[in-house]
Parts: sequence; structure tokens; C-alpha cells
Amino acid sequence: MNFSFALLHGWSRGRKGEATSGGESLLPHQLLLLFSDGSLTTHLEAIYDCDLAVEISEHGSPRIDEGDGRFLGAAPGAEAVVRGAWLKAAGERLVYAKTLLLTEGLDEELVRDVATVEVPLGRLLARSHPFSRKKNLECAVATSPVVAGALSLPEETPFWIRRYLLEARAAEGAESLRAMVTELFTPGLMGTPLAR
Repeated sequence: MNFSFALLHGWSRGRKGEATSGGESLLPHQLLLLFSDGSLTTHLEAIYDCDLAVEISEHGSPRIDEGDGRFLGAAPGAEAVVRGAWLKAAGERLVYAKTLLLTEGLDEELVRDVATVEVPLGRLLARSHPFSRKKNLECAVATSPVVAGALSLPEETPFWIRRYLLEARAAEGAESLRAMVTELFTPGLMGTPLAR
């Protein structure tokens, strides 16, 4: 699956964008999922009372383009690994998450595992980089014909989407890492935002 999306509204930082995007209709747990800088996996597991499954549907080794490089603080052309994965509970697809991880200086095994091991990303990275934080959290409303098709929805279906910069470091020794994470929430989880 080659994930792409088109924004219906520009990116908004934090909760200030919710009123312009239909966020005033979100329930408290939905606001938590969209705007929290905590673990999405942990929140979803608490809501669904089960362990999440991961279904990797996209991986590769692209070079960073100018726009992604600006967000990541990296030069265009930098090496990266991309991972697109569904987070699922009881077989239901809840979130499509695309991660673009800069690979310079990282252990080759970690890079390979990010692309192929079907474990939630935060848990996978915590094995070698336990100290992480999310920065520059932004949310928006977008369409994604590819994701809509995977869910058997009309191409023009609007979705809640967020992105952030994930920074993680090891206790000692290993190189720090940076990744851009984009998460698209399914209507079954978040409802359908207003596409004004």
C-alpha cells in the first residue's frame, strides 16, 4: 500500500485546530487519542481491553525529500526507512501509521526490524532507545483514497490525521534517532470529521 493523503484543512498545532476541523464533536477519549503525546498503543489497548496487532503493509528505503527533511531537521537526500502499518484490535483496523525514520548512525538490525517486525513501533524502539518524546504534534483533516479503499469506504471519506517528530535516545552508547510519524484514524475509531 503506497500511503498518501490530501489535507482538507492545513495542519494545526495542538487542540487549537479542533474547532475549525469539527473537533468540537469528539468524545473525551477521542480527544486523548488525537492530541495526547502519550503512547497511542497504550491508549488503544486500554480502550479495547486487548493487545494490539500490527499489520505492515508498506516498507522501503527512500531518500528524504525537501518537505520531509524540513520537518525532520534533515538534509534532502538523507537515508531513511519507511514503515506503513495498521494498528488493529480484535481484527479491526483502527489507525494507519506511517513512519519515516532517519537511518544514519543507527544499528542495521534496528533499521531492519522497523521495516519488518510486526510490533507497535514505540515498543520496538524502546528496546534500544527507551527515552522518547513527541515534538511538533499537528493535526488535520485529510482524505486518503488508498486508506479509504483498504477500508472499503468512498475515496472522498475524510479522516482525522496527525503527525509528529519522534525523538528517542538510548541510555548509553547507541545513536539517538528521529522519525516523522503520521497517523490516520479510521472513522470506526474517531467518527468522520466535518469536511468543510
